[in-house]
Amino acid sequence: MRVALLTDDWRPTGGVASHVRLVAPALAEAGHDILVVHAGDADDAGPTHERLQVRVVRGATRDHGRRANASAVPAVLDVVRAFSPHVVHIHANSNLPLDDALRAAWPTARTLHSLDVCPSGTKFHGALGRECTY
Repeated sequence: MRVALLTDDWRPTGGVASHVRLVAPALAEAGHDILVVHAGDADDAGPTHERLQVRVVRGATRDHGRRANASAVPAVLDVVRAFSPHVVHIHANSNLPLDDALRAAWPTARTLHSLDVCPSGTKFHGALGRECTY
């Protein structure tokens, strides 16, 4: 099976990235072709396997604290389309137009490791003591 994994970061900086860094090579080792698309640093190769490809699209999901760049959607779709996945698994993404485009084109699963979006303005940031504004 050809599986595309979408995540905010590929560096082992937290739970989501660390999870994807473990899952991607394990799926490849099990015989699946894996594509990881992330918006992190291009110089972090991470785990390698002959069935594992890693691509960076800056601004695709979130640009490390700022809102995702909706203009990155076509670039992500081009990368995923070239891979021709059977399924796309979204692990971390606050770019809602990208979610919509991926779901329209491929069977898609989304794991909500954490809720990074606030489309209704109802998420409260305890550390900041205020509601989200994005």
